[in-house]
Amino acid sequence: MPSKFTKYAQRLMVHAIRTRYSLHGYMQTWISMRMPLLRPLHLAYADVINDSVSWQFMYGDSLMIAPIVEPLVTELNLTFPEKYFELWSGEAMASNVHFSIVMHDIPIFIRAGRIIALNLAHESLSIEEARMQPYLLIIALDCTEKFSCHASGIHKIFLRHRRCLEFKFEASEKHLNITTTLITTPD
Repeated sequence: MPSKFTKYAQRLMVHAIRTRYSLHGYMQTWISMRMPLLRPLHLAYADVINDSVSWQFMYGDSLMIAPIVEPLVTELNLTFPEKYFELWSGEAMASNVHFSIVMHDIPIFIRAGRIIALNLAHESLSIEEARMQPYLLIIALDCTEKFSCHASGIHKIFLRHRRCLEFKFEASEKHLNITTTLITTPD
């Protein structure tokens, strides 16, 4: 029972659960594409990364997670094979970086050129209730040397009776286009 833990541990649990809720739609969207949700970094970037980077992993195709696997860690040595941004602050990451962490944080990074939708329903009682609440779009523009920027993404909200709202996002440095389609999902 959560009440058997310290108040600090309870806050950590609540933070982890809120993060999970916010990423649930992203997870469901990726799973609906019938692709592996979790992949070790060296499999996702086999031509760039060797298997010595064993604990960073891809979460879908847009997010990289660097889990904290030891107690009292305050800094991680991370490798980024291409341009990534810290999900919550938007800070651009160098290819190799000593990343300082806050004790309760889960280091999550978004790949340049991607858009994800985070669910903001932190106080919902269920995923079912949460999926119809507001979303926050995180846009990680990938910009060229000529200042041409782009990003894209997809988000699905699964409804009853094999129906799904599909949102496709396309962004540039000046515009954000959202296309919504109601589709019937296969059995």
